[in-house]
Amino acid sequence: MTAYLYRMPVGIAGAISRPQDLTVEPVILKSDNAFAAYGLAGKYDADGFFVPLAEGDTVDKVKGIYVRPYPTTSQPDMVRQVGSDKNFPGDAMKRGYMTVNVGADASSVKKGGVVYIVVSADA
Repeated sequence: MTAYLYRMPVGIAGAISRPQDLTVEPVILKSDNAFAAYGLAGKYDADGFFVPLAEGDTVDKVKGIYVRPYPTTSQPDMVRQVGSDKNFPGDAMKRGYMTVNVGADASSVKKGGVVYIVVSADA
């Protein structure tokens, strides 16, 4: 296991990159609809839980991005620990800067460019 003496590596999905300019709010996560990873867009479901976007959701459903707290375990690990019938708190960024996973090639990313959110597993 690698020991980080001073700082974690940069670019971890879901990590806040500029902590001075942000709005992060506490949310309740639904254990039976867990986020697969940090840094994913989320919405509120009919019961008021913060859940991942589903296929077919439009941009007006996006209410925040799931923040990676440190130190912690992933949401699927937490579900295994506390049970799938329990819901628990998390954090959603409403405004600010965060590192996210853009896939294998980020060469086409440009400031002010269009942002796409892919939620289907086959995309």
